[in-house]
Amino acid sequence: LRPMPTKEQWEAEQLHQYGLIAVDSKGNAMQLEKVTYDIAVQYLPNDVKQVGTSLGSFSLSAILTEALIAEFKKELSEKTASLDSDPHFWMPLTLKQDDYLAVMAKKDTPAAEASAHYQRMAAFKTRLGLGSMLGCVDVGQQAYWWDY
Repeated sequence: LRPMPTKEQWEAEQLHQYGLIAVDSKGNAMQLEKVTYDIAVQYLPNDVKQVGTSLGSFSLSAILTEALIAEFKKELSEKTASLDSDPHFWMPLTLKQDDYLAVMAKKDTPAAEASAHYQRMAAFKTRLGLGSMLGCVDVGQQAYWWDY
């Protein structure tokens, strides 16, 4: 993790090619998927203290895993949907609704579809009652990683 980079650093490091995890002053984390610097600044809260590249690796508690399986039981059994972790799980659970809808509109997702999914995930989060949904492990800026 590190302080929010400047626009020049963002572009030089091509950070628009990666997911972004941002941690606010209360320690709450939020996720944005592959956005430009201008979009990140627009949607992140003013009190962001640190940001990091999302390496696409996460752990789930048994409670959360079981709840997700129950929530998406129909889709899993009928194999009727294809959802990705960032735009369909982390982003609706960590972003404000208007911000989520705006980001998904840029991804050509119809507003009604994005809104319905956001509402579904908001109800899911409320039922769980776990509070913060996403945490971040700081592996340092010098850690080795690769994207393949």
